[in-house]
Amino acid sequence: MEWNGPAYSPILNALFVPSIDWASTVKLGEPETLLNATPGKIFVGSANGFGDLDPVEKSSGWITAINAESGKVLWKYHAPKSMIAAVTPTAGGLLFTGDLDGNLLVFDAATGKVLLKKKVGGPIGEVS
Repeated sequence: MEWNGPAYSPILNALFVPSIDWASTVKLGEPETLLNATPGKIFVGSANGFGDLDPVEKSSGWITAINAESGKVLWKYHAPKSMIAAVTPTAGGLLFTGDLDGNLLVFDAATGKVLLKKKVGGPIGEVS
């Protein structure tokens, strides 16, 4: 997950989670690097910080609907790019979000069926 966290639908008792599927290779630091930590500064203990990201072209995204009580995955939507826009479930059973290809997406929140995919003129969210 990134900036926008999951959203909850009390009607469906479901969480809707937008996510990024983008690998990073982290190299272990030598034990002596643990002594280089400076209070107040970010320290991850690796030899390459937060890692070396795969090219953005290899990334994709997901919307995952999860039963909030059991943790069972109800449905998944796979997107060709990272899903970083907020998700908004409604009392009417819809789920609204957008993608980096500039589409407004409207789902049937119970089934994951895409009800509308409409170009809006620019990406919804941004990856740098």
